[in-house]
Amino acid sequence: MLVKLPLCVIFLFFSVIIVATIHTEWQDADNVHRTTSEPTTYRLNNLTEPLFYELWFETQIQRGILDYSGRVIITLRVLEPTRFITIHSLVKILQYGIKNEDGQFVPITNIEFNLRSEICTFVLRQDIVPEKNYTLEIQFTETFNDQSRGFFYRRYMEDSKVLYMATTYLHSGNARFAFPCYDEPKYRAPFVIHVTHDPSLEAISNMPVEYIVNNTDGTITTSFYKTPPTPVNIISITITQYASRTQLAPRNIPLSVYAPKDFIHEVDFALDFSIPVISRIEEYMDYEYTLPKLDYLSILDFIPGAMENWGTFLFDSQYMLYKNDSTTERQKMTMARIMTHELVHNYFGSLVGVKWWSDMWMMEAFANFGEFYFTDVFLPGYHFKEVYVTEVMHRSLIDHGFIGTRPIASYIEEPREVRRILEGYLSKAALTMRMLFYAFGEDVFQKCVRHIVHSMALSTITPEEMYEIFERVIEENEEIPDDVKVSEILRTWFEQPGYPLLNIRRDYEANTVVVTQQRFLSARNESVTTNSSWFIPLSLSTSREPNMEDTTPYAWMKPGVGELTLKPNLVVSWGEDDWVLFNIQQTGYFRINYDTQNWILLAKELHQGYPFRIPPLNRAQLIDDSFNLAYSDVIDFTVALDIIKYVIKEDQYTVWTAANRHLLSLNRRLDGPSYEKYFGRFLQHITEEHLDKLDVFENINPNETISATFLRPIVVDLACRAGSGKCLTATRVLVMAESMTGHRLVPREVSSAYYCHGLKNANLETFKYFWNKLHNLTHEQERSHFSNSLTCYHDEEVVMEILLTTSSPLSNYTYSNKERLDLFATAFRNGHIRSAINFFQEHHEDIAVAYGFSMSLDGLLREMTSYLHLADDIKAFLAMLDTLIMHNYISDEQKSRIIDEMEHNFEWVEENKAEIESWIQNYFEPGSVNAAGNKFISIWMICIVICVKIINP
Repeated sequence: MLVKLPLCVIFLFFSVIIVATIHTEWQDADNVHRTTSEPTTYRLNNLTEPLFYELWFETQIQRGILDYSGRVIITLRVLEPTRFITIHSLVKILQYGIKNEDGQFVPITNIEFNLRSEICTFVLRQDIVPEKNYTLEIQFTETFNDQSRGFFYRRYMEDSKVLYMATTYLHSGNARFAFPCYDEPKYRAPFVIHVTHDPSLEAISNMPVEYIVNNTDGTITTSFYKTPPTPVNIISITITQYASRTQLAPRNIPLSVYAPKDFIHEVDFALDFSIPVISRIEEYMDYEYTLPKLDYLSILDFIPGAMENWGTFLFDSQYMLYKNDSTTERQKMTMARIMTHELVHNYFGSLVGVKWWSDMWMMEAFANFGEFYFTDVFLPGYHFKEVYVTEVMHRSLIDHGFIGTRPIASYIEEPREVRRILEGYLSKAALTMRMLFYAFGEDVFQKCVRHIVHSMALSTITPEEMYEIFERVIEENEEIPDDVKVSEILRTWFEQPGYPLLNIRRDYEANTVVVTQQRFLSARNESVTTNSSWFIPLSLSTSREPNMEDTTPYAWMKPGVGELTLKPNLVVSWGEDDWVLFNIQQTGYFRINYDTQNWILLAKELHQGYPFRIPPLNRAQLIDDSFNLAYSDVIDFTVALDIIKYVIKEDQYTVWTAANRHLLSLNRRLDGPSYEKYFGRFLQHITEEHLDKLDVFENINPNETISATFLRPIVVDLACRAGSGKCLTATRVLVMAESMTGHRLVPREVSSAYYCHGLKNANLETFKYFWNKLHNLTHEQERSHFSNSLTCYHDEEVVMEILLTTSSPLSNYTYSNKERLDLFATAFRNGHIRSAINFFQEHHEDIAVAYGFSMSLDGLLREMTSYLHLADDIKAFLAMLDTLIMHNYISDEQKSRIIDEMEHNFEWVEENKAEIESWIQNYFEPGSVNAAGNKFISIWMICIVICVKIINP
């Protein structure tokens, strides 16, 4: 480390600061006027803009002191005459002053701070005018928080000592929690950052260290090179004692990975994987990475998961640390995806930005799509492009199937909404990009991406500008119908809520196919008054000529067209006995419903078995579409069952991912007295051969495919849930043997499935062994196997004791936020719904502090409704909701949504259970009549819910 300045210069530097702070024109923050009134806008007034930031921070975090102090000088340009300078701030302002270009102070009458908008307004005595620059200097103090926002800290153990590190998460309006700033993404300005800290620590920021100064009080000040013009949300400051390893990326750019000393040996995968990905992305963009270095930092319990600060990425430790003897193939796959995602953000998010938070979907769309496209090149056996459909698209289609879903390109302002902008809406944007990729071809799509990067570098892009670029590039390189405008195609997908359902109706005598579209709604009895419609690329294949690689649109379905009639031609033809299949490789973001005869033809084709003529993605699509259409009352449930029964012959993991989601859903809904005779029997039947082939025990064959490795835990989980004696005995033996020998015996991949089912029948000594093991582990990936299984244990009292350790302020146990949620969810998913209800009812205050009520917890409360089968549990659950409402943990709207979900589940079971059981009876005994009209969810239970809803709307 280089010491460049003599002590006399340092003394002079700090003397100037001290004199400035006591100058008669400097003002203390005693005259801050705070208001909670509703603001007219949550945006800054656009009358000034930052040109340059210089930031100082001082911390004693190494001593566990959580307060820090800071100073910021913002050089700003005046755009219109004004007496008001508005910035964002949620820190404690101590002193402030404004100077003009001549160094003269501009009088300030007071500061107004609006708590709702989080905007701090400096009210001046006189106008400041354009064509002159001013400097706003603010001294402030704040406390490091533990919530992964602003400037936050983490404790960790090393050599039996408690150590501290602090870092920043400034995205989506969180910069104002760390220091006063223009906290909007359109403002790009260079930063120079200085951090004063203990010499035992290292300071890390976006740029390399320029120099380090030794201070007279024993601290040091680390100063960094000036950044390029950068939005404040990707500025990064870290103070830590981490160890590091470095490799050279292209052009000898150092890639350094930081982690606690005890884990530094687990960073090699991150280095080895990332460097070729960086080269691949640079080649694809035809644009070199801009900064002179890149750092990765491992952060314990980092709630956002990862963050692409320019030059300094943050990763939750489970997404960065790779342990050879315990990291699973699935975890490796997730790590690779997330690292690639953040590397794409070097271009979309850092090099090219947006003007307002509502437009972040564009940046995330390219990064989300890129994580699968680029990762597939380096881990080809993992089938990333297929996983993208079965795990991302299928979930996204569920998320956007509700009537209240907003468009991707929705404008938002309120800070709470801004901070949630990355939750739930961005996958649709990426999947729309994927649809364009396949509709217009890889080369054309790449030209669009490159044009954006080259023309918008170090600037911002609006949706309209993106539409225009796509339209110009595509129309120059691709033949499209004259009456189809690319910009209008994009608008229908980005600016409308939801997505279409294509209805395919064949005229078998005329040999034509008639296509209509409508908005798909997953909830029964819902309808829309607006006539939403989309530009839809229609790719098509038939049993006569099953070309499953050509995703070029056979035709375009246009908005406002009532129906489109398709006829055979020289390229694609079909006859009366041929099936037709739309949306080849499920490249389009929509669902498809066929007429009954075509569904029958497709089901018959699937049951032919190997070699399948329908590729894996379309087999998964047929399962997912048919079940979601059945849940929504569009088709009979027997159609979906006729499709899924073929999986007895299916060995592709990606297809089973889709099947597993719906089999588990049915397993929950059809639980009860008749389960063993009907659905449990069916589930055992379709998994039995797979269980025998794959075995419960881990296959040590080095040539086993990734698909088989991933498929085994799915089959084991389903078979055990179905009551398979072989499965339950084997998992119990594995778990008990491990507790007695101390040697890990269960397969590594999704070990939690084996531990869960094994613990359901294990003794207390076995449970205690794994309970102690959880709390002796420090590696997040290893801990996850037990946080997702321990509350499967059969004893209700023990499960409640575990849940209490996750919330009690007196608990001696430490959990990440994800581990708390996993332990809670695992309990109610595995027979402990009443314990979960009582836990929330009796300990809601502690839960509010330890868990925090978030979208994740809201989703789990909704999921709990599908496990309610007994009248007493229903009453207890409703009483729990009332308690949460009373203490303002959830809103009336959330409660209504939860009760709607519960009501929907009850109605569905009442209407479909007998029909499904009859189908299963006939599946095993063709021609038999189902004698079981056994409904364990009765009409009067539904009435309980409806009455409560009326009394407490």
